[in-house]
Amino acid sequence: MLVFEYKINKKKKGCGVKAMSIVENPAIETNFLTLSKEEIPEVHLKINAEQHIITGPAMIPDIKIYRTAESLGLDSDGYIYFTKETIKKASEMFLEQEIMNNATLEHEEKVSDLKLVESWIVLNSDKDKSAELGFNVPVGTWMVSYKVNNAELWERIKSGEFKGFSIEADNLDRVQVMAAQEKIVVSDQLASLFIGHLRKVGQTMEQLNAEGWELMPDDAVKLALESDPNAPSELDRKKYLVRFYYELKPENQAAGEKRIIETSREFCRNVFDANLWYRKEDIEAIPSSENPDFPSYDIFAYQGSYGCRHTWKKAYFSKSMKFGSDEPTDDEISQLIINKLADHIVKIK
Repeated sequence: MLVFEYKINKKKKGCGVKAMSIVENPAIETNFLTLSKEEIPEVHLKINAEQHIITGPAMIPDIKIYRTAESLGLDSDGYIYFTKETIKKASEMFLEQEIMNNATLEHEEKVSDLKLVESWIVLNSDKDKSAELGFNVPVGTWMVSYKVNNAELWERIKSGEFKGFSIEADNLDRVQVMAAQEKIVVSDQLASLFIGHLRKVGQTMEQLNAEGWELMPDDAVKLALESDPNAPSELDRKKYLVRFYYELKPENQAAGEKRIIETSREFCRNVFDANLWYRKEDIEAIPSSENPDFPSYDIFAYQGSYGCRHTWKKAYFSKSMKFGSDEPTDDEISQLIINKLADHIVKIK
């Protein structure tokens, strides 16, 4: 199947979100949201009984929404998704065009008794109001709150007849990005194969230290080296060792997010639990025979899945001067001088 990114084009007439619908079976299956059934846990609609207000996500970034061939106007089924940038733009246009009170039930029956009272983009998953309400949604999620001014509709919502928000959008630009197999969430079975491989090839910090390697601080000199899939690692250089470890992406760290949240995949949980260091070529060397479903899946590029919050971070090790003979070699003395002057040396990326 194919994967398409849907985009907002402000220059395109009639482009954007035109209404908000409340539905029984939202496409994303996070109650009172709208995207896919693949990885989001069920989160019930947050109801303020006193004020008759319902709150939940309207759009979540980078989650694939399954669509039939008929709905796509194609010969085969596929997936669509929205980026953080598109979602932000859609939320802004919804207010700018003053259509925020356009609402429907199940995308069919127009209602005038739903009024938007809050709309915001999640900037920090842990500190956002959404977290206080019990939602675990990523940065870039569009959250909305609607006041229900109809007693009968309110009772239907409380009974669980409607479980989620679902956007209605028109004239969006559609861009094919790649085959779905390269963006699909890794299955538990496949993730187990990946984890088994990584546990075989990774090294602990204790093993590296025992071999005489010490982790270099971030302000130390780094070598501009390229990877070669042949052993020994071509990233390594005599007194230097290059390894990769699993970490939260910089933008997620900057947002104050935690490494593991409720929606984190088992693959990511297991890699963090292993706490190992890897050569790049070892990460990339998962045999295709172990990967029958996705023979071209690039675990180094996509980690546990396309849109993963984590990444493989490069780290540098230097040979410990405490390792080997009592007298430091000329190379070790040179290395000590380099380390001392590292703060004044332009980093080589």
